[in-house]
Amino acid sequence: MHHDDEPGSTRARWGTSRSYDTPRNPVGLALVLIVVTLLCVGTMLILVANRAGPFAPPPAVGPDARSGGGAP
Repeated sequence: MHHDDEPGSTRARWGTSRSYDTPRNPVGLALVLIVVTLLCVGTMLILVANRAGPFAPPPAVGPDARSGGGAP
């Protein structure tokens, strides 16, 4: 793969001054991977903090599961 002549980021062609990363260049690929990794880690941390998704506690079973369920 000889894509080293490709710039790491290029200007958008829609008349704006924005630029975007090109994964065809090794530096651009590294930037894209870093951003994707940070988004995934951030999402996981939010799920852990809110105890949601796969980190949700198991549902309580029975009418007196909250009080311990001992004999009267």
